[in-house]
Amino acid sequence: MNLMSNYQTIIITLVIICLLSYNWGGISVYSKKATKILFCSKILISFSIFYYFSTYLNLDKKNDLYVYYNQALKLYDTLNGNAKSVFSILIGNTQEYKSILNQLTSWKRDFDYGIPNDNQTMIRIHLSLILIFGKSILNHLLLFHLVSFTAILLLIKFLVKQSNIRNELLLILFILPSITIWSNTTFKESIALSIHTLMIFTLLKINQNWSLKYLITLVVVCLIHIVIKPIYLIAILPYFLSFLIYKRTKIKYWLNRIIIVVIIVTSVIISLSFNHSDIEKDEYKYGNKFNLFKMIEYKQDDFFYEAYLRKAETLLKLTPLKIENLSFLTTLKESILNVFFTPSFFFPSKLIGIPFLIENIILYLLIFIGIKNRKFQNIEPIDKLIFLSGITICIFAGIITPVLGIVLKFKSIGYLYLLIGLLKINFQKEK
Repeated sequence: MNLMSNYQTIIITLVIICLLSYNWGGISVYSKKATKILFCSKILISFSIFYYFSTYLNLDKKNDLYVYYNQALKLYDTLNGNAKSVFSILIGNTQEYKSILNQLTSWKRDFDYGIPNDNQTMIRIHLSLILIFGKSILNHLLLFHLVSFTAILLLIKFLVKQSNIRNELLLILFILPSITIWSNTTFKESIALSIHTLMIFTLLKINQNWSLKYLITLVVVCLIHIVIKPIYLIAILPYFLSFLIYKRTKIKYWLNRIIIVVIIVTSVIISLSFNHSDIEKDEYKYGNKFNLFKMIEYKQDDFFYEAYLRKAETLLKLTPLKIENLSFLTTLKESILNVFFTPSFFFPSKLIGIPFLIENIILYLLIFIGIKNRKFQNIEPIDKLIFLSGITICIFAGIITPVLGIVLKFKSIGYLYLLIGLLKINFQKEK
């Protein structure tokens, strides 16, 4: 098997060399040399993160970077590498293998909160990669990296051509820690970042020219998103729907403010959760019920419990969310502070917090430039959508967990939206 894995690694390497030789199929706006440097730099970061978690922190057994891979590897070995059995599980025919799957600790979660179990999705992804590309986790890491790198290059090419943003400025997409670090791993966030990069690209395409092709593409990407980190999609779907309505109506003046209406409507829907405040956590087992407020409350409770068990050193101040009172206002305030002002000069969180402190400063500078140059006075609807989506995801991430490391990971997608929104607001040129 090792010999086979070596062959598969060689094949992947040859594919990468081919892509670099043709400047990534022509989608890179940078020179061949610059593209090679960017790709190799990201690989170096990716492998450094991998070895940091595996060797320095010794988290190969319990960290999400490994756990789904390990579960998929165990499943593959239990099936003796039988391609037919593997394929059957991949397409959802799991009843025959129920006893085997029940042995996987991450396959079935006690609480799914009424949303799809994306642990199963991650195990299936790694299982398919083991079947095709071998057992080496480095192969998997490289393939995750290829997908995210391609998605970023695709988005950059569009921004350069259609928004006339200088490609040098867009190099920040390869530098911002939230994107650089989490897009180069085997975490769920790596896939989610690639998905949202494609979602932003597709939305910008629809904004440029309404096309059924891109609308179908957006729907397909959203459907894929349902089975991997769907909570991010839930947070911003109202904005997407409002934008699509805006693009198909002639009453532009009123609908230019529809996002405000969406926020109000969404708040009313969420407030209905107060009518179900007596629902017990056990009623959310195995996806029987969905209630957004209760889901947030219980996920937050789970993270507090995990932080206690693992004796997390970087706990943030966060009031437990209870919908029976007004504590959610305090939680909201603390979430904003935790996401946008931590790490800070006063709480850099050791060495690991410095890159994220710099990241916050970059965003502050972009906001300051926009205010100084009065760029926020006439923002295009698409830019409002992107900017508000970023804020919503970030705050949502801050509400769910009090652990700094997890906040930094969860908010990465929000920072992707904020960065794209601020770059478009500040630097896109008139045609």
